[in-house]
Amino acid sequence: MLESRISPEAPFVAYAAYTEISGPGPFEAWSGLFEVSMWARAVDQTTGPVTVRLGVRSTSNPDLQSFDDITLNGTMEMRTGVHLPAWTHCSFPPCGEDFEVTIELLHPTSSPMIDIGATLYIHGQGDNYDLERTTQVRLEARKL
Repeated sequence: MLESRISPEAPFVAYAAYTEISGPGPFEAWSGLFEVSMWARAVDQTTGPVTVRLGVRSTSNPDLQSFDDITLNGTMEMRTGVHLPAWTHCSFPPCGEDFEVTIELLHPTSSPMIDIGATLYIHGQGDNYDLERTTQVRLEARKL
Protein backbone atom coordinates (compact mmCIF):
# COMPACT_ATOMS: atom_id res chain seq x y z
CA MET A 1 0.00 0.00 0.00
CA LEU A 2 1.32 3.41 -0.97
CA GLU A 3 0.07 6.21 1.27
CA SER A 4 0.50 9.94 0.99
CA ARG A 5 -1.21 13.27 1.51
CA ILE A 6 -1.95 15.91 -1.11
CA SER A 7 -2.91 19.50 -0.41
CA PRO A 8 -3.06 22.92 -2.09
CA GLU A 9 0.64 23.33 -1.23
CA ALA A 10 1.59 19.88 -2.61
CA PRO A 11 -1.22 18.92 -5.05
CA PHE A 12 0.59 16.10 -6.84
CA VAL A 13 2.27 12.80 -5.98
CA ALA A 14 3.85 10.31 -8.37
CA TYR A 15 5.17 6.77 -8.11
CA ALA A 16 7.36 4.73 -10.44
CA ALA A 17 6.46 1.05 -10.77
CA TYR A 18 8.47 -1.69 -12.42
CA THR A 19 6.87 -4.99 -13.41
CA GLU A 20 8.58 -8.09 -14.73
CA ILE A 21 7.47 -11.52 -15.88
CA SER A 22 9.94 -14.41 -16.04
CA GLY A 23 9.92 -18.18 -16.27
CA PRO A 24 11.06 -21.11 -18.38
CA GLY A 25 8.49 -20.68 -21.17
CA PRO A 26 7.52 -21.21 -23.87
CA PHE A 27 4.49 -19.07 -23.24
CA GLU A 28 1.26 -19.36 -25.20
CA ALA A 29 -1.26 -16.55 -25.44
CA TRP A 30 0.28 -14.80 -22.45
CA SER A 31 -0.76 -11.39 -21.27
CA GLY A 32 -0.50 -9.10 -18.30
CA LEU A 33 -2.55 -6.49 -16.52
CA PHE A 34 -1.25 -3.65 -14.31
CA GLU A 35 -3.90 -2.37 -11.93
CA VAL A 36 -4.07 0.47 -9.41
CA SER A 37 -6.77 0.74 -6.75
CA MET A 38 -6.96 4.07 -4.92
CA TRP A 39 -8.94 5.61 -2.03
CA ALA A 40 -9.05 9.30 -1.12
CA ARG A 41 -10.50 11.05 1.93
CA ALA A 42 -10.63 14.73 2.84
CA VAL A 43 -8.94 15.37 6.20
CA ASP A 44 -11.24 18.31 6.95
CA GLN A 45 -14.73 19.22 5.80
CA THR A 46 -14.72 20.45 2.23
CA THR A 47 -16.51 23.68 1.33
CA GLY A 48 -17.52 22.23 -2.03
CA PRO A 49 -16.70 19.33 -4.33
CA VAL A 50 -13.02 18.37 -4.48
CA THR A 51 -11.72 16.38 -7.46
CA VAL A 52 -8.80 13.96 -7.32
CA ARG A 53 -7.38 12.41 -10.52
CA LEU A 54 -5.70 9.01 -10.64
CA GLY A 55 -3.51 8.45 -13.67
CA VAL A 56 -1.49 5.48 -14.90
CA ARG A 57 0.74 5.39 -17.94
CA SER A 58 3.29 2.99 -19.30
CA THR A 59 6.65 4.69 -19.71
CA SER A 60 7.80 1.69 -21.78
CA ASN A 61 4.84 2.07 -24.14
CA PRO A 62 3.68 5.75 -24.00
CA ASP A 63 0.51 5.04 -26.02
CA LEU A 64 -0.92 3.18 -23.00
CA GLN A 65 -2.48 5.42 -20.36
CA SER A 66 -5.65 5.63 -18.29
CA PHE A 67 -7.16 8.23 -15.96
CA ASP A 68 -10.13 8.45 -13.62
CA ASP A 69 -11.46 11.33 -11.51
CA ILE A 70 -13.31 11.06 -8.21
CA THR A 71 -15.18 13.85 -6.45
CA LEU A 72 -15.17 14.20 -2.66
CA ASN A 73 -17.80 16.06 -0.65
CA GLY A 74 -17.48 16.73 3.07
CA THR A 75 -15.13 14.22 4.66
CA MET A 76 -16.38 11.24 2.67
CA GLU A 77 -14.05 8.56 1.35
CA MET A 78 -14.18 7.54 -2.30
CA ARG A 79 -12.47 4.74 -4.21
CA THR A 80 -11.51 4.22 -7.83
CA GLY A 81 -9.23 2.09 -9.93
CA VAL A 82 -7.59 2.01 -13.33
CA HIS A 83 -5.72 -0.67 -15.26
CA LEU A 84 -3.54 -1.10 -18.33
CA PRO A 85 -2.27 -4.06 -20.34
CA ALA A 86 1.27 -5.05 -19.38
CA TRP A 87 4.17 -6.48 -21.40
CA THR A 88 2.53 -5.67 -24.73
CA HIS A 89 5.90 -4.90 -26.37
CA CYS A 90 7.55 -8.27 -25.57
CA SER A 91 7.41 -11.58 -27.38
CA PHE A 92 9.29 -13.71 -24.86
CA PRO A 93 10.08 -13.37 -21.16
CA PRO A 94 11.87 -12.21 -19.21
CA CYS A 95 10.06 -9.00 -19.95
CA GLY A 96 9.99 -5.80 -17.92
CA GLU A 97 7.78 -2.74 -18.13
CA ASP A 98 7.82 0.61 -16.36
CA PHE A 99 4.71 2.48 -15.27
CA GLU A 100 4.07 5.86 -13.70
CA VAL A 101 1.20 6.34 -11.25
CA THR A 102 0.09 9.93 -10.57
CA ILE A 103 -2.44 11.28 -8.10
CA GLU A 104 -3.39 14.91 -8.54
CA LEU A 105 -5.62 17.34 -6.71
CA LEU A 106 -7.49 19.32 -9.38
CA HIS A 107 -8.31 22.98 -8.60
CA PRO A 108 -6.17 22.86 -5.43
CA THR A 109 -6.85 26.42 -4.24
CA SER A 110 -10.24 25.45 -2.79
CA SER A 111 -9.26 22.08 -1.34
CA PRO A 112 -8.40 20.78 2.11
CA MET A 113 -5.67 18.19 2.66
CA ILE A 114 -6.54 14.80 1.17
CA ASP A 115 -5.24 11.49 2.50
CA ILE A 116 -4.72 8.95 -0.26
CA GLY A 117 -3.75 5.33 -0.49
CA ALA A 118 -3.03 3.20 -3.53
CA THR A 119 -2.50 -0.51 -3.99
CA LEU A 120 -0.69 -1.75 -7.09
CA TYR A 121 -1.29 -5.16 -8.64
CA ILE A 122 0.23 -7.07 -11.54
CA HIS A 123 -1.47 -10.08 -13.12
CA GLY A 124 -0.02 -12.49 -15.67
CA GLN A 125 -1.71 -15.34 -17.49
CA GLY A 126 -1.29 -17.72 -20.40
CA ASP A 127 -2.61 -20.90 -21.98
CA ASN A 128 0.32 -23.27 -21.36
CA TYR A 129 -0.42 -24.26 -17.75
CA ASP A 130 2.19 -27.05 -17.36
CA LEU A 131 5.11 -24.77 -18.14
CA GLU A 132 3.68 -21.51 -16.86
CA ARG A 133 2.92 -22.46 -13.26
CA THR A 134 6.57 -21.71 -12.44
CA THR A 135 6.21 -18.28 -13.97
CA GLN A 136 7.01 -15.40 -11.66
CA VAL A 137 5.80 -11.84 -11.79
CA ARG A 138 7.49 -9.08 -9.84
CA LEU A 139 6.31 -5.59 -8.93
CA GLU A 140 8.40 -2.85 -7.34
CA ALA A 141 7.27 0.72 -6.60
CA ARG A 142 8.88 3.88 -5.28
CA LYS A 143 7.79 7.46 -4.76
CA LEU A 144 9.18 9.95 -7.28
